[in-house]
Amino acid sequence: MVRYCRKQLNPSDPYFARCRIGTRYGIWFLAALVFWLGTGGQVLADKYDDEKTPEGWAWTLIKRGERADFNVRCGTRRLDPRKESEAEWTDGCRRLSAAFLVDVLTRAPWRKQVPFLGVVIIGARIAGNIDIQNAKLDRVLLLEQCRIENDINLDGARTDSNVGFVGSRAAGRISAWQLHAEQSLLLSDSEFKREVSLNSAKIDGSLVMDGITLDGDLGAELLQVGGLLLMRSTGQHKASFKEANLSKVKVANNLEMDGATFEGDLNGDSLQVGASLFMRSTERHRASFKGVNLVAAKVANNVEMDGATFEGDLNGDSLQVGASLFMRSTEQHRASFKGVNLVAAKVANNVEMDGATFEGDLKADSLHVSGLLLMRSMEQHEAKFKGLNLRGANITGNAELDGATVDGFFLQIRCRLEDRCSSDRRRSTKRASRT
Repeated sequence: MVRYCRKQLNPSDPYFARCRIGTRYGIWFLAALVFWLGTGGQVLADKYDDEKTPEGWAWTLIKRGERADFNVRCGTRRLDPRKESEAEWTDGCRRLSAAFLVDVLTRAPWRKQVPFLGVVIIGARIAGNIDIQNAKLDRVLLLEQCRIENDINLDGARTDSNVGFVGSRAAGRISAWQLHAEQSLLLSDSEFKREVSLNSAKIDGSLVMDGITLDGDLGAELLQVGGLLLMRSTGQHKASFKEANLSKVKVANNLEMDGATFEGDLNGDSLQVGASLFMRSTERHRASFKGVNLVAAKVANNVEMDGATFEGDLNGDSLQVGASLFMRSTEQHRASFKGVNLVAAKVANNVEMDGATFEGDLKADSLHVSGLLLMRSMEQHEAKFKGLNLRGANITGNAELDGATVDGFFLQIRCRLEDRCSSDRRRSTKRASRT
């Protein structure tokens, strides 16, 4: 370059000095660039090597294939993320940046250093957004009993390992639109203060939301689950939801909501369940629902609502059940319904409503039952029906209403077998007709 200046310019030319100075700066710049390329990667790799920082301490354990338990680091008992009264959560010793999680899971040089155990964090306070949008994960991510202060973005992410936020509390929203998880998504016993979106997600394993508290709505339209979809109450926590949209969801195994409470409507329009749908009360927790939409839903095995309370209407128009439909009271809990629509529903085995109370009309025009229709009173609970319409219903086996009270008309039960329709309803206000 100096020769270029001498060759092209006369030394007496005022631009000659500028050319030489520019050339020297250019050489220095190239030298600095070479030095940075040679050492910059090492500087980047050393970013989390200070074990005195929360990130450095956690990174040391992660590289050894160990869990990073911040309760151990801070010298405390296990904290409850749901309890506002625990002041230890504000201690800086447990503050972990969300950027650290994103770095070690998705970026070189850290990603290749994470062993097969993955990233397991316990008792940390995660600051910042966990943004893994469109990332490809090949290690486990498990945040257990953590407080997550911001949003979790899994939109479009792909993972061949479990992803879990278990026993934790998230102040922001969780979005997993079009997430593809080749294993399971674990959200059990966690509290989410805002909405959870799983629209169009595909989870090859199970989706576990047992014991969850959801203060925002659950959006899961077009969700696909290859294993179980679990939304049950647990021994420690009652599962609590606001509105839930499960429209067009496909679940290969069971969908279980035992003991759960829904404070908003549950939309299961065109839901498909490869095994059973459980919406039962448990001995410890009563299952409680507002309005429930199961229009055109298909369930391969049983639909069970024993002991559940419905504070809104249940719409099962054109519902298809591959085994039995149970809507019975239990010893501990009376099954209680408002209006129920089973028009054109098809049940391959029994429909059992023993001891249940219907405070609205039961509409079952053209209901098809291949087994028994049991609507009897029990020793503990009297079966009560407000209005009852079975016009055109086709019952293969017995239709029994022994001891039931019916305030409205009971119309045209058709039994294929003669003398199989029983209606010993001593306290009924209307007579049953039988054809």
